[in-house]
Amino acid sequence: MSLFLQAKHSGLGSVKLEPIELSTNRRSQEGLVKWFNESFPRVLPAQEDQTSGAVPYLPASPHEPALPGAAVTWHCGYDREEEAKKVVSIVREASGSKAILVRNRAHLDEIVPALKEAGVRFRALDIEQLGEKQVVQDLYALTRALLHLGDRIAWLACLRAPWCGLTLADLLLLSSGRSEEGGSEYTSGGALIFDKMRDVTHLSADGQKRVDRARSVLAPLVKNRLRGSLRERVEGAWLALGGPACVESETDLEDAEIFLDELERLEEAGEVDLAALEDKIDRRLYAQPDVKATKDAVEIMTIHRAKGLEFDTVIVPGLDRLPRSGPKPLKPAPAKTRPTNMYGSSTRKPTISRPAASSTSPPLAPGSACTSSPARRPTKTSGPRNPRSAPFSRRSGGKRASTSAKRPPMRSPSLSACRSTMYCIAFRPASLCRRRHLQ
Repeated sequence: MSLFLQAKHSGLGSVKLEPIELSTNRRSQEGLVKWFNESFPRVLPAQEDQTSGAVPYLPASPHEPALPGAAVTWHCGYDREEEAKKVVSIVREASGSKAILVRNRAHLDEIVPALKEAGVRFRALDIEQLGEKQVVQDLYALTRALLHLGDRIAWLACLRAPWCGLTLADLLLLSSGRSEEGGSEYTSGGALIFDKMRDVTHLSADGQKRVDRARSVLAPLVKNRLRGSLRERVEGAWLALGGPACVESETDLEDAEIFLDELERLEEAGEVDLAALEDKIDRRLYAQPDVKATKDAVEIMTIHRAKGLEFDTVIVPGLDRLPRSGPKPLKPAPAKTRPTNMYGSSTRKPTISRPAASSTSPPLAPGSACTSSPARRPTKTSGPRNPRSAPFSRRSGGKRASTSAKRPPMRSPSLSACRSTMYCIAFRPASLCRRRHLQ
């Protein structure tokens, strides 16, 4: 924003620029726009500051008429599980398209399990890391086992995987070895797991059948492990072991394909850098959304990912949580005080959400800002903008009206994309409640 303000006041070299001010919100209904205009001038700075890049909030005029009922409603909760239950109830009651938007993927730790437990289908876009999927973890273990016979953890993981399903008791017996051969609960006797799979008469009858079948599949691949590509060996072993028959859904097959494609891309001369592969699946690649989810299934994504999209109901949880710390200020920080929200309260952690235009059911989200964004791409606007450097940047798109003005607009993250109603949920820490009760 500092560069934007500099260009606004000084131009670009010898070229003088004429600032264009956007003043009409063409997406949100009048009630929401009114709430934005009342709330965010208290959040954003009153004056622009070119040094820090601070920009004041620019009030907007609504284009859509007000809808019946309250535009913004606040609720109160006490813990994350309660928040997750509220999200589920709102999703069930809301009609039309629905979305759960988060600033950080960790904000879904309680919500996603609650949705699964309630049987609510959802499509998570760029949310779940590929390495968190069970099918990918099994394929990664199989890759490590075929690369190195001495990788005990990988071989034991392969025997424990669904395609073999060896019990923990049999795993212990197999890894320890026979007592007469020097094996015990605390030592393996120094032999490789693959070598121990040749003699499994000391295992249970069921365990012997499972190990014999796995060994019959893996033995030729181990013998020819320096021939052919690594992807062919891993995929061939996975298919022969019955891996595709063990997945929970078709989505898992798509995730497996992503892993195998990445394995092929990183492979060099039959080998692969496991550190690079692990970094890809744990940090850079994401699992596919539910391929069987219907069009009206709730979508889950980050606020940034939702840019340019539009939903009838938007739920934004976790807004009470502190964002990641930015660069430290040059001046010494003032004495620490109790954190407050936009209303000056130190006891509330707000959550905001927005339901369908034709519905009165309350969508939700915990935090001090709400976000939602529609399926139409925003129209192009004049002047550069850098949403990352502003305290609140418009990230989920939205149509913009063009009128002339002197200062650049500053919107909350996707707030102007809400069309109908917003619902806010505040969280009061239990320790604070007890303290007040004792007083």
